[in-house]
Amino acid sequence: RLRAFPLDVSGGHRDCRVRAPTVPKMEVSLLDAFGVPSGCLLSLKAGTTRRQGVADPGKFKVTFPSKRRVDTEAMRLDILTPMTGAVLNLQTTVEAYEVAMPAFEPGEPEIRLRLRIAELGEHAGPAPQVPPS
Repeated sequence: RLRAFPLDVSGGHRDCRVRAPTVPKMEVSLLDAFGVPSGCLLSLKAGTTRRQGVADPGKFKVTFPSKRRVDTEAMRLDILTPMTGAVLNLQTTVEAYEVAMPAFEPGEPEIRLRLRIAELGEHAGPAPQVPPS
């Protein structure tokens, strides 16, 4: 729960600021990455929180909520390599999409995904119905 309370600031003025409870954080930075092919993702999981980004030393930096001592918690690390990909152009009037991507291995069937993309929140309408494939 947030609470507002007056604080004395410079010049004797009173200021009312809202403070949220502080949650300790743990930051992980990638210093070096030997043998990692270009374009790969580094995926880290601590507890139930997962963070990922391009495995680029000096640029990869993620934070985790830290509810326990850092030295007693295990962290899962995975290097993810892109298999294939596609660009999906979103349209405001479309709710269901079918996306085809080339196969990773020659001779394999193409990869096909069906997605429903819906706006959430107070301004969103009812959940759209997606017909079965």
